[in-house]
Amino acid sequence: MIKVIDNQFNFLGAVDDYSSFIAEKSYFSIGKFELHLAFNQEYNNLLQEENILFLTPDKPYIILYKEISSDANSMKVMGEELKHYMSRWITKPPAGLAYHRLNTNAETIIKDYVRDNALIPNLVVETDLGRGQQLIFQTRYKQLDEELEKIGLVSGLGWTVKLDLVNNKFVFDILEGKNRTVSQSTNTPAIFSIDFDNVGEQNFTKSKIGYKNIAYVAGQGEGDSRVIEIVGTETGFNRYETFVDARDVELISDLTDRGLQKLAELQEVLSFESEILTNSNLIYEEDFNIGDTVTIQNKAWNVTLDSIIENITEIHEVAGFRLDATFGNNLPTVMEVIKKKIDTPII
Repeated sequence: MIKVIDNQFNFLGAVDDYSSFIAEKSYFSIGKFELHLAFNQEYNNLLQEENILFLTPDKPYIILYKEISSDANSMKVMGEELKHYMSRWITKPPAGLAYHRLNTNAETIIKDYVRDNALIPNLVVETDLGRGQQLIFQTRYKQLDEELEKIGLVSGLGWTVKLDLVNNKFVFDILEGKNRTVSQSTNTPAIFSIDFDNVGEQNFTKSKIGYKNIAYVAGQGEGDSRVIEIVGTETGFNRYETFVDARDVELISDLTDRGLQKLAELQEVLSFESEILTNSNLIYEEDFNIGDTVTIQNKAWNVTLDSIIENITEIHEVAGFRLDATFGNNLPTVMEVIKKKIDTPII
């Protein structure tokens, strides 16, 4: 049963008669959903834009689109994870400063940016536990969700917005996956392989299109006097160079971090898309979850990959429940490529 509330936490009703509910969760960015059902006036009134639907409070989605077809007497409702709220705000520098610059651990940076910029009613930020590596990051009039994604890619931390239905609050918090690879001994390993009968169809992608591992980071100054910092050490055929315009960076010591952040966005694509068999030796949300680093194998292809589960799609249908997962970083969309091209500092 899919429950529906408004953004004031008023319970509006529930949907229990639908053909499919496809709900994607994303670790670093924002997942989306599709709901397909027959048209009736009750559901039409219930499923309005800005209303929030959820199966459980830790997986809420906001309605952003509705399509009604008289020919098929059907409705399609679409939207995004409640994390979508972060995409409505930009990062503003503190009064009197050109940039909001922080030099601390990744969790503190993310939560400070959310507290200062996401002025959403009833939003609370969970206690800072100081997780993630030390970073130097600065921002000025950028999309908040995109900045959080960049920090996550560098640090390995995800983020989420959940519902607190007791206190009527939207709760922002950090996600930190567990290492469940075969090479460690702290946690029970999670190995996904056709040989273990826990995955069905698989699609493996390996691509260096757009890949870079050397950054020439240009700081302030003009011409020959402009400071250039080189990040990366590869040589010869293994060297893939890119130029990073970082004239917004005031301190020379910060240029290396800017280069590392940009290279994190331009990694080699290693992606394993798999249908996870739900009746197998690995139980979803117990033996593995989004953000966990697991081992994926296909011996016939001679491929073994240790990777973060970046996206999980839950598919609820009349015929039953299915899971699809993306292990590793998927190929960028055209829009993502464009964003990387135009992501230059504001001068």
